[in-house]
Amino acid sequence: MHQNIVTKTVLAAALVLGCSFTAGCANTARVNYVRTSGEAIAPRTGGEVEVLLDRAPEEAFVVTGHFTAHTGSSERSIAQIKAQAAAAGLDGVYWIDCDTTFDGECSAKGFVYKTRATNSASAVISAR
Repeated sequence: MHQNIVTKTVLAAALVLGCSFTAGCANTARVNYVRTSGEAIAPRTGGEVEVLLDRAPEEAFVVTGHFTAHTGSSERSIAQIKAQAAAAGLDGVYWIDCDTTFDGECSAKGFVYKTRATNSASAVISAR
């Protein structure tokens, strides 16, 4: 009987530890945004944020910062980058690069169009 209790206790502890580890892994999703310009822009809705996967915007724009995302899924990383860009008031993100070796490891640049930019000291990039 004592051995049966010990076995059940060990199994329960292993189950709790396993669930904690799995939940911890599932919650490690993160998106970081490093602002490189002083643009002060009001937040936007996600529908207002452009996602340009492999090209720059066609109009003159200001690069506002750099995003990195680690979520376990490239689609989820792009969606979370877009949501954070909206919260930061950006017009969009461009040159999204997702690692093909580690799904969900993505980076992108944030931008606002020059017509919305408020800081004249920012680097303005002309459309080509």
